[in-house]
Amino acid sequence: RLASVKYRVPRTGERLMKKEKPKFRLPRPDEVNEPPKNILQYCITIFGEKGVGKTSLAAQFPNAVVGMTEPRRRNLRIRMVSLDKDWNYTKEFVDACIEDDSVETVVIDTIDRVYAQCLASICFDKGIKDPGQMNDYGATWREIKDEFERTFNSVLYAEKGLVFLSHAQHRDMEMRTGETRSLLVPTCSPAAFNYIKAVADYAFYYGYHGMNRALYLRGHEDLWTGCGSSDHFCDPEGNPVRTILLGDTPEEAYQTFIQSFDNNVWDVDRKEEEKPTKKKKLKIPVS
Repeated sequence: RLASVKYRVPRTGERLMKKEKPKFRLPRPDEVNEPPKNILQYCITIFGEKGVGKTSLAAQFPNAVVGMTEPRRRNLRIRMVSLDKDWNYTKEFVDACIEDDSVETVVIDTIDRVYAQCLASICFDKGIKDPGQMNDYGATWREIKDEFERTFNSVLYAEKGLVFLSHAQHRDMEMRTGETRSLLVPTCSPAAFNYIKAVADYAFYYGYHGMNRALYLRGHEDLWTGCGSSDHFCDPEGNPVRTILLGDTPEEAYQTFIQSFDNNVWDVDRKEEEKPTKKKKLKIPVS
């Protein structure tokens, strides 16, 4: 005898689901990502000494609005909004920037205080002073991280420029080799710093080279930056540039910055005799 087979009659409204093939398509080998040629399509972090000109430089970006968390800068003729209230007000500012077509660049000055607002808001909602009080295996920290990322990623999804500003400090950092080294990095909290490292396409240090204002594009032994691009911030011969002089005015600084993005500025440390010189054309006298 054949063994009996148990068969279940489908209930009313129940249908057998047919397994469908996934509709995901991988890009072809020739379908590669092309780095944008518009500076506004990148997320940029600029950190440096107080008073060096970070805010003035960032305000030169096309149709920029500066969200100012520090005391209002009366001496700057820029489009700004004071974000000195709370995290909900800052989120309203971000939403307004996204909806306003006159805004092309959103500047956050500084990311340090904005992240502190986000942390304080969630802690207040939970009735605590510090996320460590929860003993929830990091769930509160992840909630803060997700809230912060979601808010500012929305600016990038809206295809608007996003510039974060911060001050600078030396901090002991663990290198890939396992050794610990003191690096000049943004003053924001480690959590906000991790967000910068993840989202910022470029991170530059604004300081001095001798007596002149300079932008450090690529890191040195004791300086952290983020510039892994081989298509931008190179000299006219295609060599990666590490440091550029920005001049004395915000307008000159921005123009030099854009020219460097377009690979038209020489590294300040390159010796003058190494730079190619154009041959002068001989004037032939007309008889």
